Amino acid sequence: MEVEGHRSRIIERYEKSGIDAFHDYEILELFLTVIIPRKDVKPLAKELLLKYKTINAVFNAPSRELEEIDGLGKRSVLLIKFIKDMQGFCLKEEIVNKKSKIQSKNDIAQYLSFNFGNLREEYIILFLLDNQNAVISAEIAAKGIAANCPIKPQKLFDRAMQVKAAKIIIAHNHPSNSPEFSTADWNLTQKIAAVGETLEIPLIDHIIISGNDVFSMRENQNTGTTKIWK
Repeated sequence: MEVEGHRSRIIERYEKSGIDAFHDYEILELFLTVIIPRKDVKPLAKELLLKYKTINAVFNAPSRELEEIDGLGKRSVLLIKFIKDMQGFCLKEEIVNKKSKIQSKNDIAQYLSFNFGNLREEYIILFLLDNQNAVISAEIAAKGIAANCPIKPQKLFDRAMQVKAAKIIIAHNHPSNSPEFSTADWNLTQKIAAVGETLEIPLIDHIIISGNDVFSMRENQNTGTTKIWK
């Protein structure tokens, strides 16, 4: 009965005061209370935070790793991943369905940092834009390591021509959370920009995602070995 009483009280607190009234572990505890019935989930919530340090890291952890934690189970892990993916989808809707016009990295920063900033594998994301810089599509173009990325510049522009895009932006995350632009980053950018110039579908920017931050290579091209944009 005491467990059920505690579970009821934490739900009532949320209904009355909202999430800002909660400690980090209590936010996870409330989530677990909803999906794991008839059990005190406070120890599990604290264990997750001890292991991953932040709620964001919990929701970005690999499913197989989470399933190994005693007390979670596949259903809980599925819901953790679903909630993360659903929020990411909502952010994508904001920039694609509303045809947001991209003026700088800041217009897509939240989408990029939320979806890719804390992942352990590297992704290349392709933004396809029309003549007004409105986003036609935002999609994962490749998964791997940028230095040895399995993506070829021509593949990016084949996709751009499929949807009649006028411009493109690419982005990729640094799982190391290092904001430094590598030589490989500059080389890849230069190759893509050269193909885009030939096809008259310019590369507008290459954005690096590092944790919760995003960095524009165009804005910082003076730190590179070659000037890519005039």
